[in-house]
Amino acid sequence: MNETYKPKEPENYSERQRVGDGVHETIKDRKVPKPSEVGIALGKNAVKAYYLMHALFYAKEYDRNRGQLDFARRDRKAIQRHSFDSVFKSFYRLKDEVPSGYLLAGDETVDGLVHDVGEEFGETPLGALVVIDFIKRALGDERGKNALSLTNFNVLISDHHDKSINELTTVDHDNVYGVFARNYELLNVRVGSITHQYSRIRQALESFRNDVAKDIVFEGDTTGAEKKRLNDLVRELINAVPRGYDNIIQVDEASSFISGRYENVLMVMNDANKNGYKSLDDALILPGEQKFLLALKNTFYWDFISQIAQGDRSMQVVKVAESTDTAANMDSALLNARSIFSKEQAQIEIFGKLAAEDQSIDGQRLGHALYYLFRNLDARVNQIYTSFTGNPMQDTTWDDDKKAFEYMINELQKMEKNFHSFRPEGNGHIPILSELARILGLSELKIVGKKFF
Repeated sequence: MNETYKPKEPENYSERQRVGDGVHETIKDRKVPKPSEVGIALGKNAVKAYYLMHALFYAKEYDRNRGQLDFARRDRKAIQRHSFDSVFKSFYRLKDEVPSGYLLAGDETVDGLVHDVGEEFGETPLGALVVIDFIKRALGDERGKNALSLTNFNVLISDHHDKSINELTTVDHDNVYGVFARNYELLNVRVGSITHQYSRIRQALESFRNDVAKDIVFEGDTTGAEKKRLNDLVRELINAVPRGYDNIIQVDEASSFISGRYENVLMVMNDANKNGYKSLDDALILPGEQKFLLALKNTFYWDFISQIAQGDRSMQVVKVAESTDTAANMDSALLNARSIFSKEQAQIEIFGKLAAEDQSIDGQRLGHALYYLFRNLDARVNQIYTSFTGNPMQDTTWDDDKKAFEYMINELQKMEKNFHSFRPEGNGHIPILSELARILGLSELKIVGKKFF
């Protein structure tokens, strides 16, 4: 008989929970947390990774407009919050009325902290590749390898050509395929482009050091030890960025990798053209939207998750943990909600099959993580739907949105049947609709003395 996965309560759980709550609040207020507090909340091995992420994301929001805040997120929340909450949520919610049911293990916290850095800071396929190389240099080969597996190059390539696609007279398979194929043929990576990406990283870290770390004053840091630790960490990160031409990704290496990513995009499109794209249901599509583009992006995402599914359970759990925070913070705007719902649906289906077939400890842990993702997604969708149906003054212009959320609810009810074996032991049947939203709590709602991350 296989051993049953049951997460053990970590040492100093209450203290780490309390300190982590404070770090969350500090980030939310767009301030820098103390290194010692990050270490208590996430573990000492995660501290450097946290400040790597924090510094690059600081530059993304402040350096684009000469030091003035330029919001990177649509909801205007601090961009670092998602990375922190992604790795802390399962720990923080371990003992709730509706518990997370799992914990991240080992260096998965480090991997989760930097999961978004390649896409968000790198912005392009080459930029992401160089950022991942920097992660490898700063945090180790294994962390770089995992960052690579968690970076969606399909979306980086697709988004990079949005302008050309939107200028097409007819947006269909043949024309969009032509855009990618032409750019694949014209691909020309130059050494100057590569060194520019390394310079961006160095400048971002130096900006964080000069604008923030150098003169920071931490409350209660009477000896200056926290400030010194922060500056030492930033200096280590700056020193990890290579200078010159010899110790960087070479042109042929970068060209080969990016060409391979383009070839994957073209292969996915060819396969989808033969076997069908992952189209969205009409209930999720607003009048006038390009159905093919929505299906294309959804198909690219399913391929990305399928790639992660070919790896080890560890990266699958990290991806699910990240998506759980995204689902919990879904906003009511249909475009945002639809994107999140479709992505989480892909993970639940693809990873769910793996978990159902794998009764090892790692497989069970993935199952628990997926069920927690499902519960967060279900709770948030139902809460948004209730906001539409529970308001007698709701304008009829929201009818399309209401129908879309009705569709999501029906799909979630189908998904629930797949999770019977993954419910944390001792909970029995857990209510899934509005009662679950009440129990879980959402956004900044206070539940059981805690905020929902």
